[in-house]
Amino acid sequence: MIHYFSSLQLFMVKFHIKCPAGCACVSMEGTGKHGGDQLSIRKSELVLIEPETRTHSGFFFLSNLDKVITNFVHIVYLYKAKKGGGGLNTLSDIFKQSMAKILVHYYPLAGRLRLGSDGKYNVECTNEGVLFVEARANYTGAFFCH
Repeated sequence: MIHYFSSLQLFMVKFHIKCPAGCACVSMEGTGKHGGDQLSIRKSELVLIEPETRTHSGFFFLSNLDKVITNFVHIVYLYKAKKGGGGLNTLSDIFKQSMAKILVHYYPLAGRLRLGSDGKYNVECTNEGVLFVEARANYTGAFFCH
């Protein structure tokens, strides 16, 4: 069972993971408070990834659907480095470089939500970038995928 908590304002991610009984897909280490196995996650400093080149400025109005659905969907992506493929640092660097290139074409994603004088939110294209944090765990990806 995976419980995922995050706070967008604090940029903090906390995980509480309890292994199901008889889980044979992972080598387990340590014992947690509740008899489950303990998961250790180390996260890097928060990094701001800016678009590779300067992008357009201006405002976009939100669609009616975006105005109605106000909750955020939090997604965690897990990537495994190829054996002999340069290691995790290389994978992280490739991801950051790719994100900087993508933000040039999808520049509203590098902007910020702003409350307009009419009380409605708009996307302001500010070229600020997106936040990125890398986390490393003491378990393999198979642990998260069952």
